[in-house]
Amino acid sequence: KDPGYLKYKSPVSKLIKIFTFNIKGKKTEVRNSLNALEKIESPYEIINKTTNQGKYLYARYEKLNRLYEKMLEKAKSFADKTGVLLFVFPSEKISFTGDLATELSYIHQDKTVVIAREKQDEMKVSIRHQKKDIRKIATEAMKELEGHIGGHVHAVGGSIKKKDFYIFIERIKKLQNKKT
Repeated sequence: KDPGYLKYKSPVSKLIKIFTFNIKGKKTEVRNSLNALEKIESPYEIINKTTNQGKYLYARYEKLNRLYEKMLEKAKSFADKTGVLLFVFPSEKISFTGDLATELSYIHQDKTVVIAREKQDEMKVSIRHQKKDIRKIATEAMKELEGHIGGHVHAVGGSIKKKDFYIFIERIKKLQNKKT
């Protein structure tokens, strides 16, 4: 009944994160992870690191999880009393934008969470809200701005020109406070 609980608090949450992180990064690393996953016969090989494949997958997870946890802790500090949690960071080799947005949305279920990654002259965004139609809000906020946005009711993503980004954010703040 609660996908957030399953993903972040249940006994399988670590395994979910291991799989998620092992399909991020350079193509060669992802290919190596997929090859290792094909040889896995039990999830305990990964959790207990009992085979070479399990050790490899767990080691990649640990490396990426250290980066992710640092970003998550920093992003958490941007939660305030407004209805929007906005966290902007420079482009990294590995994108955690969607992962951060989803987890922060689970933690702050009454907030609109906007995670943005700077990439050249654009902002790559992931936006979440557990209770509001964020797709409708984000679509309305994008009107007459350069970029694109898409997704579903509680989760959207897209790309917005840097010059329009803070206009977009101000519109999100206003629109998400309207009664719908």
